[in-house]
Amino acid sequence: DKDKLLSSYFNGDPEGFLREHGFNESNVSLLTSVPEVEQQINEEFCCSVCFDDVEPSRTTTLEACKHIFCNDCWKENLDLQISSGHTLDIVCMQQGCNELVPPHIVQKLVSIEMEIKYNNFLGKTFVENSKDIIWCPSAGCER
Repeated sequence: DKDKLLSSYFNGDPEGFLREHGFNESNVSLLTSVPEVEQQINEEFCCSVCFDDVEPSRTTTLEACKHIFCNDCWKENLDLQISSGHTLDIVCMQQGCNELVPPHIVQKLVSIEMEIKYNNFLGKTFVENSKDIIWCPSAGCER
């Protein structure tokens, strides 16, 4: 049941949940850790979105697919996605790549205001995808 899975993941121990559902130790650490991605470039990098040359320290690489873009392009894309209500379905900017952008990347690159909006949308997504949880019916409550 989708609702039970969502509830046990968000309300319990995510690592334990993943192990319980067949993920091995290496997969669990990949999904739940905040990796420090090694920078594979030592000189300026040309971002394939904006074509600016940027210092390696101003880039972010997705661990899963190894696609790299400048932080400014990441931030612009994430701001647009979050403003449109996207959370769990934000994917890599590389054309044809469907790797999801992990929450720790979002939190690293967006402003505090945008992170709050992201977390609010994330909560709404959880409630809307759960048949056992509903919003308070009182007008204006939003709980």
